[in-house]
Amino acid sequence: MKQILLLLFCFSIIKAHATTNVSGIISTNTTWTKANSPYIVDGDLSVDSNVTLVIQPGVTVLVDSGKFFYVDGKLIAEGNTTDSIYFLAHKINDPLYYAQWRGITLRLKGIHDTSSFKYCRFEYALYAIYSEGPSLNVSQSVFKHNSVAVETHVFAPAVDCYFNINNCLVTENGKGLYNFSRYATGALTNCIISDNIVGCEDESYKGLTVQNNEFNYNETGLSLSDYEQSPDVRWNTFKGNSYAGLTFRNSPTNISGFSRTKNAPISNNLFIYNTRGLQIWDLDLCTISGNTIAYNDIGIDRNSGASNTPSYPDSLVITNNCLTNNLSYNFKENYTADFTLKYNWWGTTSIPGIDSSIYDYYDNFSSGKITYMPILTSDTGCQLVTPPPLCAQLDSVVAKATSPTTATVNWPAVPGALGYEYYVELIQSTPPTKGTVTTSNILSLTGLVPGSTYKICARTKCAAAPFIYTWVCDTIQVPTAINTVDIESPVTIYPNPSNGSFTIDLPTKEVANIVVTGLDGRVVYNDTKEGSNKISVRMIDHVAGIYLVHITQGQNIYRTRITIEE
Repeated sequence: MKQILLLLFCFSIIKAHATTNVSGIISTNTTWTKANSPYIVDGDLSVDSNVTLVIQPGVTVLVDSGKFFYVDGKLIAEGNTTDSIYFLAHKINDPLYYAQWRGITLRLKGIHDTSSFKYCRFEYALYAIYSEGPSLNVSQSVFKHNSVAVETHVFAPAVDCYFNINNCLVTENGKGLYNFSRYATGALTNCIISDNIVGCEDESYKGLTVQNNEFNYNETGLSLSDYEQSPDVRWNTFKGNSYAGLTFRNSPTNISGFSRTKNAPISNNLFIYNTRGLQIWDLDLCTISGNTIAYNDIGIDRNSGASNTPSYPDSLVITNNCLTNNLSYNFKENYTADFTLKYNWWGTTSIPGIDSSIYDYYDNFSSGKITYMPILTSDTGCQLVTPPPLCAQLDSVVAKATSPTTATVNWPAVPGALGYEYYVELIQSTPPTKGTVTTSNILSLTGLVPGSTYKICARTKCAAAPFIYTWVCDTIQVPTAINTVDIESPVTIYPNPSNGSFTIDLPTKEVANIVVTGLDGRVVYNDTKEGSNKISVRMIDHVAGIYLVHITQGQNIYRTRITIEE
């Protein structure tokens, strides 16, 4: 799977031969060619019923903001390993804002069509693909920086309506896949789903097949709620998700004539380095077995719902799992009903050791009692898991202007870090909750507005809790001319460390503006001095720590730092 996905990053640079503007109704079978690419959708566009639009490998499709791209017939967009097909916003106004164009909407209009996307790339859409009924095949494709990558919302009966998403990379979206369908069956297989807010959310009547995927470093990897048929979740990896690897909530039976009869298997999955490996609610007709659940904060977090009491012996079965080395608890019972966990491996055969890893009635009288005997007595069948590497907070971010529109940013590399997140915004803006993911500690920024002041913040991404540390920031004033860029600081600050009072030696006696900020970008001192090349600074109500000192003197900007001690 990983070899196939690597190809998705190797998109060829497309050299445009022509520009073709399209809008209105496509009423006859049509092919968009590489020779006439890029195609710019500058007005609402619809592929009519009984009509097929074929998009050739190497085509770029650019859609204006606010324009609709409907498919009432069939869309075949199949690239290859050397020529992918791009679906992008015509203009990216803000690289940190997802919904730059609406995406493609597939509508069911009297005939059952199947649209296909292969070796495609979707970026900055509200809903990259939104299906209201037609069957859908998506493979070897990349979805990045979309509000929702793929949403299926099928509530009209359709014969053999289905969707398959296979071998795709779904990364840095608000939500990856959202399936809210009454009639469609779906499968999500062999995908890497990483760094989204929610990797996949399923609220379907038919249940979803989820097999051989990697749900890595999302807030929630997979969220399930089902009505009639239950999902099939096997052979997946859930790694480093900051809220939970998998959350599963049954909805009540007999809703709108539906009655659940199928037992949901959650088996042979790997849950590691998550805040919660599994969080389960109201579960019945579910068997959780053969999973390795290790090095999470909480292995299984069970909340209100059905129990496996004698009245409902097969309602929820949790057996033959490896529940080991979870930091707080291997199993946490938050519901009042007693519960039985038989034949699981707890990393030890010591009764006191197992008791200490289970949160139940004996820790909180409002929780049910957990019975876990008999137990497995060895780790046979467990997947091999190593402890996650240690990871630390960033201690500084340093930004320097290199021209009126560009800047460089760097921070010290953190040993053991999975990567970093960063964002760039005007100083008065509100920080986002999630930034852009990178593995580098050096950035080159372009497209900055001359004369504007920006805040650049970064934070460490780790493989284990805390998965993301707090933002550490620097501020930068972009110059209006090339000769006002940041230069190596010739200033001297003493004493350094200081108790809050210190002196700055400047190269000239020109008027100097002194701004001191914390590592979070907060201004703690701002004053203008003139007539001296020795400036005295006294910070009142300071807190011990490292501060950044920004000095503007004439057309030069100097930057250094001061350590304040109590």
